Amino acid sequence: PARMEIEAKANDFYNRYVPESAPKVLHYDKEQFILIREAAPAAADMWKSELLNGVFDFNVAKKTIEALAIVHNKSANNAECAEAFADGTIFYQLRISPYFEFLKTKHPELADVIDDQIPKIRDRHEVLVHADYSPKNILVNPDRSICILDYEISHYGNPAFDVAFYTNHIVLKSAHMRRYSAAVLNMLLCMTDTYFSMINFTDPVKLEEECIPLLG
Repeated sequence: PARMEIEAKANDFYNRYVPESAPKVLHYDKEQFILIREAAPAAADMWKSELLNGVFDFNVAKKTIEALAIVHNKSANNAECAEAFADGTIFYQLRISPYFEFLKTKHPELADVIDDQIPKIRDRHEVLVHADYSPKNILVNPDRSICILDYEISHYGNPAFDVAFYTNHIVLKSAHMRRYSAAVLNMLLCMTDTYFSMINFTDPVKLEEECIPLLG
């Protein structure tokens, strides 16, 4: 149930700064854990489905990464946001533990490399991190606008995680759909170029360097 409040607060933050890309939160009942928000159009389709069907709409892709960059910019150095999303417990439970610590049990020879990455995403508190920013959590509406969902792992953390997590899903699709690999990676390059050209809260070159090992 604790995830529901995070969902409501993070969804509201996204709607405040990218209202064209996030549904509006209409009501949240803290005692009953009931969240009411605007529904996406019934005809909306999961972006993941479009990609797997070979539809590579660069305008949609650009909207997804622009929204992420805007939220990172707006939440950076934001004391109110930092306080609201200070608890990283769920992020640890759903990302650090299963993605990093579990991997060490399968590949102990990589333990030192993995251990080097964990504090970077656990102890750095810079922006509102969505932490589940992927094509399965982005709907494409009939008018080609987008609707971002699934905010329950959001926390105040390291933006490199969002970028690496997002990039990971696109890279995997390029591997899964070999005949479209060039198109998928070209689309990804456009997205990362857009993100790093938009962010204004840190050195984009240093942030990109942080994203590379996290992608691995």
